[in-house]
Amino acid sequence: MWLCGHGQLGWRDVLDGGDVVAEWLKDRPVNSQHHYGSYVNAFLSAVGLSAGAFIKLPIKEARDLIWNYVKPMKKRFPAKAIKIRSGLASLYRYGTGGDVLTFDSRRGGAHYIPYVVNGDGYIPSKWEVYKVMDCAGSLLGTAIVAVLFQSGIRPNALCSLNYEHVRPQLEKNKVPLRLKITASIDSKLQGYSMSYYYTWIQGEAVNALKAWVDINRCMVDGLTRTLYSTAEQESGIPVMSYII
Repeated sequence: MWLCGHGQLGWRDVLDGGDVVAEWLKDRPVNSQHHYGSYVNAFLSAVGLSAGAFIKLPIKEARDLIWNYVKPMKKRFPAKAIKIRSGLASLYRYGTGGDVLTFDSRRGGAHYIPYVVNGDGYIPSKWEVYKVMDCAGSLLGTAIVAVLFQSGIRPNALCSLNYEHVRPQLEKNKVPLRLKITASIDSKLQGYSMSYYYTWIQGEAVNALKAWVDINRCMVDGLTRTLYSTAEQESGIPVMSYII
């Protein structure tokens, strides 16, 4: 269907097919279309169902079918297993018009997928993370480590944050500081059928951010805080976004 070779259609061809998978994929970035199209194709081939038959399954049966498919790969490829599980659940929700497949994915739950298995990888302790913060070498480095650790957001999402996302709360010295992470900040939300989520940062991260902002008062007025060079002030084109 979507994979090239072996007599199958390329993944792009499904976008013109008019089926539920094509509709589900059409507004996603090209890379996401490729990855999720390949995942769905492999899943449907393995279980011997069409996309239409899959979304007509009862909720519990569809959930168990997905779990039985990703369960063998959860130890060796946990990130891939989580991505496939989330993508298939998103497809089911889209195709059924809102039915949510609920997985017991909390630690110790029936559908829990651990990121670190049998000692492969290393999760630092809270003390070790704070030691890294102290040795970051700069105030900005300390702020980055603190925000990543306390908020749990992805590094790519952090790069999309700017001063305006935190300014009102920083000026009021609010602790904890609430971050609203939208799809424009974290593009991965599109794959989870989420428009936004909230997370918080605590005193250490807030203080580091505020101290860094106070030192770097090179901002211009306006909703979009940008830094201008002398030449580009005349044209109004920003040199760079003032990224946290």
